Amino acid sequence: MARDSSGTGSQVSIDLPYGKTFDDAVRARGAIASGLDVAVSQVFITRDATSHRRHTLWVADRDPLSVGAGRTPLLRCKPTDIWQAAPFGLDERGIELISRVPVRRGITAYARLAATAVIAGIAAWVSYWHMVGVAIR
Repeated sequence: MARDSSGTGSQVSIDLPYGKTFDDAVRARGAIASGLDVAVSQVFITRDATSHRRHTLWVADRDPLSVGAGRTPLLRCKPTDIWQAAPFGLDERGIELISRVPVRRGITAYARLAATAVIAGIAAWVSYWHMVGVAIR
């Protein structure tokens, strides 16, 4: 195993025996964690595009779920352009998660925007009537 470039864990490329697949490795994630004496949340298995038997095993030095993800930039409450990529947090490996709206102007993009608006409207309606119910009690 070698240290990863971020210095937060170790990684190794593994070729499974013939007949074993990436799916077998994912199912054995708990046993792998047990054998390495770490929590399951510290073990990440990533598929290699060149072979279904080959994958990368990354093991975090500490449990990533016990460390805070930090403050999201969206909490600064400043106007944000929805057409630009917006970071909204970190995943378990510390990689920044980015939200983006499709820039295409086709029918699919408009359908996604309409669906998003409908879902947001339903969420606002449910939230409003929930708060009315709470206020009445």
